[in-house]
Amino acid sequence: MLKKVLFVAIISTLSLSCMKTTHKTVYKPSNTTTTTTTRGGGTNTNGGGRKVNIHGKKTDNTNGGNTNGGNTGSYAQYGQKFNTTFKGNEDLKLLKELASWLGTPYLYGAQTKGKGTDCSGFVMMAIQNTYGIKLNRTAGSMLSNVNFVDRNSLECGDLIFFGTSKNVYHVGLSLGGDRFIHSASSNKVGVKTETLTLNYYKQNYYRAGRIKQLDKRTPQRRDAVLNVVETIAAKPSTTTEFSEQMGVNFEGNEDQKLLTEISEWMDTPFHTGMAEKNVGTDGIGFVTGVYKNVYGINYEHNTEKVMAALKKIDQSDLKFGDIVVYKYEDKYPVIGIYLADGKIAYTSINGVATVEMAIGAYDLYFCGRPIK
Repeated sequence: MLKKVLFVAIISTLSLSCMKTTHKTVYKPSNTTTTTTTRGGGTNTNGGGRKVNIHGKKTDNTNGGNTNGGNTGSYAQYGQKFNTTFKGNEDLKLLKELASWLGTPYLYGAQTKGKGTDCSGFVMMAIQNTYGIKLNRTAGSMLSNVNFVDRNSLECGDLIFFGTSKNVYHVGLSLGGDRFIHSASSNKVGVKTETLTLNYYKQNYYRAGRIKQLDKRTPQRRDAVLNVVETIAAKPSTTTEFSEQMGVNFEGNEDQKLLTEISEWMDTPFHTGMAEKNVGTDGIGFVTGVYKNVYGINYEHNTEKVMAALKKIDQSDLKFGDIVVYKYEDKYPVIGIYLADGKIAYTSINGVATVEMAIGAYDLYFCGRPIK
C-alpha cells in the first residue's frame, strides 16, 4: 500500500512540473546558437534546424518591453535586428512578421518564407500574414492597394515603390524614416534592410503609399489629390540598375537600346491579343513589340511565323537578345527573349517579368536569332 501511495505522489509531481513550462516556436532565420526559454521567452527556427531565442528574458509592458506573454519582441530588440530606432508606436505584430523573413533568399516568382521570395511576394505575404489583407501580386499593381503618402511622412508598414510612373519594378516596406525592408534581387541576397539615403534608391524612388485598409488619415480632398506633384525617378540606365531590376547579372556589353526597351516592358500586365507597352500584352506581343520598337522588325503576331523568320541556333550558343520558344503538347505556351545567367524575359499571367529557363512542364523547343 505504501509503494502505491509513493508511486501516485511521484507521478503527480512530474505532471505538475511539466505543466509549468511552456515553449513557443516562431520562425526566424539566424546563425546564432540554439537557446530555449520559458515564460516570456520564445524559440525561433528558420526551418532548417537552427534555433535562436530572439526575445530574451521576460520584461514588463513598459518602455517597449515584451507583451502577450512573450509572443512579441521589444522595440529595442527589433531595432537591433533592423538596424534602426523605433518610436515605440509601431505594430509589434508586424515587426515580428518582418523579422521572421530576414535572410530568405531572393527567388523570382516565389513567396515562401525561408525558401525564396521576390520583392512583391515578400510584401504581399508579410501583410497577409499580419493583417489578413490581400494585396495584388506585382509591384506595379500594388499601387492600387494604397493611398499615397509624402516621402517625409513614411511610417512603418507603408509600401515604397521604385521605378517610374510607367514602370514600377520594385517594392519594399518602410520601417519608418529612411529605413526599409525588401527582397533584393542582386546576387539573390533576399530579404534585408536598406536605407533610402543610398544613391541607387534615392535616384529610383518613385513614391510611397499606405495600405488603404490601414490608412487612418482624414480622406484627402479631390482637388488636393489632383495637385500632387509626382517625383519621377530616373529609369534604370546602368548595368547595375538593369541587373537589379531584372535579377540578372549583365556584363555591360549588351545592346543598350534593346536592354532599355526590355526594361520598359517589365510589369506590363498580361492581356491576350495585345502588344502595348505598360498597357497590356501577351507573350508573342511582348517579343514582337520589343523588336518592332528597337529595330523596326514587323513580326506577325504568330509564334510559328516568328520562328520561321529567325535564324535557328543551339541552346549552347544563346546570347542576349535571342528568342526562345517552349512547347507543350501541340502548343507554344511560352516565347521569350534571352537575357543572361540562364534567364529570359517573358510574359506570364502576372505580366512581363524574368524567369529561369527551366519553366515547369514546358520543354525548350526552339532557339533563334533575329536577322537584323
